[in-house]
Amino acid sequence: MKKIFTLISMALVAMSVNAQDSWTPDVDYVAAPGGTLATEFSTPTASGTDKIAAISIAPINVQVVSSRTPKDLTSAQGGAIGLTETNWPEAGWNAAEFKVGGNNKESQSTIPGEFYSVIGSGVPYISFVSKQNYKDGKAEDKYYPGFHGANAEDPDGWTYYNPDGSLGLPKSGNYVKATASEKGVMKIGTFVQSGDTRQLYIVKESTMKALVWDADANKTEYKVEGYSQNAKHSDNTWQFIPSFTVADYIIGPETSYTFTDAVTSDAKDVNLLNSRKFIWFVFDVEPGETYWIFGKNWQIGFQGVKFFKGKTIKDYNSGVKAVKVAEEDANAPIYNLAGQKVDKSQKGILIQNGKKFVNK
Repeated sequence: MKKIFTLISMALVAMSVNAQDSWTPDVDYVAAPGGTLATEFSTPTASGTDKIAAISIAPINVQVVSSRTPKDLTSAQGGAIGLTETNWPEAGWNAAEFKVGGNNKESQSTIPGEFYSVIGSGVPYISFVSKQNYKDGKAEDKYYPGFHGANAEDPDGWTYYNPDGSLGLPKSGNYVKATASEKGVMKIGTFVQSGDTRQLYIVKESTMKALVWDADANKTEYKVEGYSQNAKHSDNTWQFIPSFTVADYIIGPETSYTFTDAVTSDAKDVNLLNSRKFIWFVFDVEPGETYWIFGKNWQIGFQGVKFFKGKTIKDYNSGVKAVKVAEEDANAPIYNLAGQKVDKSQKGILIQNGKKFVNK
């Protein structure tokens, strides 16, 4: 009887796993398979001061943008202006480039699956001004690209994106833009560098407002799941975190997060706030709408994108999947009701692929 119960339990577990894993993505793109840049990133399209990795796999289009930014100036240029080489003719320029992030490679052997990510250049600024350089309290005849509203000298301006959309979208920098021609759920893999104040946004282009996270799975506009560098088991494998908390657009603000060590069974308490994170954003997309993903004042890492046609985030959060019956294996082992392995010549009530059948 014990063996029969064990077999039934195993069958139920298998059914549960099949149900959870059967939500197969219609699009599954990885930016740096095996740590090597995909073609879209190794040979990006040049556009003004930007380089763009364009990913087009029906029904989605994704652009990952990396920008050149001015690093110094030889004379003053006043006023808040957009970032173009025409506007900054005297600037020395930092190159726009894509590279596999060096400090996220350690996850490769300890996070299930692959999580190499690609880092672009440029911070997503709204506007720039020219600022004079000071040394030892004295003004120099040297200027650099400042950022409008960065301090009290520019009380009426803002440096970065505002989540209410009032300042518009970034004019330059490293960001991701994603569009789908069909309704569905998008899942974007992102590497988040360590830091206590790293805000990260998903922005709807038509409103320029950031999506809002809510602890209530029925109300939230997006979900965050994945791994934190600080949440590891004793064997150095990473603890999967099924739902990161988000506060003020900061992912995983908890300084005290508890999980059970898989090796020792002891409770481990870790700080998620100041840690590198390897996460997926999961959110609904409307047909034809464009969504921007970017950090407030830093470069994000882009791991890849998955798309699920016709699904919703509520389905995802509730665990409701489009369940697909697993194909039966005709050569799967056969057992009798005592849990003993038998061959096809055995008569009576048998079990194969987790199902009972009568072999006469």
